Amino acid sequence: MIDKKNINKIGIYIWELPYRYGGTESCAVKFAWALQQIFPNAFVQFVAEVYTKKDIPNNKSLIDRLNGLAGTNIDWKRAGLKPVLCSKKSIISRKIMYKKIENTSKGFDIFFYCSRGNFAFKAKKNIAIIHFPVWPIVQEKKREGKLDFPFLTKLKDKRYAKSYNLFLPNSKYTEYWLKKLRPDIDSKKIVQMYHPVLPIKLTGEKKENAILAVSRIEKTKKLEALIEAYKKSQFLTENYALWIAGNRDIEDAEYPERLMKLADGYNVHFFVSIPHDELVSLYNRATFFWHSKGYGIDENLHPDQLEHFGMTTVEAMSAKCIPIVINKGGQPEIVTEGTGKTWDTLEELASFTEEIAVSEEKIHSYSEAAYKRSLDFSMEDLPKKLEMLLAKI
Repeated sequence: MIDKKNINKIGIYIWELPYRYGGTESCAVKFAWALQQIFPNAFVQFVAEVYTKKDIPNNKSLIDRLNGLAGTNIDWKRAGLKPVLCSKKSIISRKIMYKKIENTSKGFDIFFYCSRGNFAFKAKKNIAIIHFPVWPIVQEKKREGKLDFPFLTKLKDKRYAKSYNLFLPNSKYTEYWLKKLRPDIDSKKIVQMYHPVLPIKLTGEKKENAILAVSRIEKTKKLEALIEAYKKSQFLTENYALWIAGNRDIEDAEYPERLMKLADGYNVHFFVSIPHDELVSLYNRATFFWHSKGYGIDENLHPDQLEHFGMTTVEAMSAKCIPIVINKGGQPEIVTEGTGKTWDTLEELASFTEEIAVSEEKIHSYSEAAYKRSLDFSMEDLPKKLEMLLAKI
């Protein structure tokens, strides 16, 4: 059992935090906020790779940036970055990088793993926040035809399964796949816990005839499908705007430009890497929220390519946006009957939106129900829930 008085140093590993920001990073930031509430004397450090010394921000600028993006109020005097200077130019340098990251965890009282991978961390207590599970290394090597040392590889998998005191899958969908892919993990250590969502502040701005999509702007989000659905609907193109907001992905910086070209000539607007307060305004002004990650993906073949939970969907609902989201992954767990619609085809995406849009009564009913449903995922209870879990390990 964790003694709060003896917790002085807490770590959260989040991949390449100085370079990117999306749902995974938002989750890590919110956990950091909650941990400061639980452990008032502890210093919380984000552990992340950096590839040059000039990329290392000072603590205050980093925390100010993260607070601005996530809408949190982490105390920068009790939080910061523990950079791990690395290189990923070769196989050897990447292996050295992985080992350095693992070893960095040794000095922490509690360490949270908030990214995907097979790291086996070495703090006094280790907790894996599961956005989606990774396949055992043995299976990965078999698929690649590189299983040269099966005994050693199995030991690595065993080490991962035993390294953690607790696994926190972010949805029932993720929990199902964690147990399916990793039967070697003690099921008693697995506790499904929806990721915390900070409700969007209601500004009182008037709703507009606008459809909002919010995500990191990258290929896996299938944003081109939303544009195609919008373009094919005469009603929507004549009466509604489509707003796409999010941060660029550093590995495909040209993707937003390709989307803009696809949307050329239509009432589609892009809001790239905007401050949190501007995003809050978009949420408050939009009537509908669209989401399409997983479109065209076979869940049984690529379950990792679906949205495993859907933090932006909950954020949108908290701002009284009506969610019209894909019927895959964790989205159906969020959008229940009467709170929005889940779709299987692009035709349904457009028609469901049109069906509600033509009725002021339906717009009001769905938006209020969506707001009430969003309260089930409120961040306010996170410190209490997390403290109860930590008290048992």
